[in-house]
Amino acid sequence: MSATRVILTALICFSASIASASDWRLGGYNKTKGVETKLFYDADSIVRQGSTVRFWFKAIKIKDIERFANKHRELIEPCAQKLAGGYVPKYLALSAIKKAFATEKAYIDAIAQAIFDEACANSNGIPTDVSILWEINYKTKMCAALSVRQKEKPSSSTQNPHWDYIAPDTTMDWLSQVLEQ
Repeated sequence: MSATRVILTALICFSASIASASDWRLGGYNKTKGVETKLFYDADSIVRQGSTVRFWFKAIKIKDIERFANKHRELIEPCAQKLAGGYVPKYLALSAIKKAFATEKAYIDAIAQAIFDEACANSNGIPTDVSILWEINYKTKMCAALSVRQKEKPSSSTQNPHWDYIAPDTTMDWLSQVLEQ
């Protein structure tokens, strides 16, 4: 086997492992200054230690998801199969979120959309607005951002993070419920 072939094989295997290195799941919605984003947590990055949990979280603008989805219709069939198999994102299964839907059809439509959004979030080439490494302490009901990566800005992390209480009925409250399961 030639050296070029070995290098190409290694690169293909390495890039395939990078593509599937995360499992982004819907974790909420946000609207700031008129910009709507969908929030995703990486199920593969969750680390539990005692009463704390650490995980990566990213925000993707809804307009970027829509633009990406229009170019990647090949995602529809696997998403339809996942929906038919009964998959429901944990975020949408929360009672506080589920009861926000006026009809069962609206809820099913939201599940289908969330499955498609997760497929987009797990694809290469979709722009991420911000990625944050969070830690939640379940005993104190507090959270802290340990590392922040924003598009077009340098990364920041802190050795002494600022801890905030998790307010009820907020995205972080619902996300902490999802991760506690």
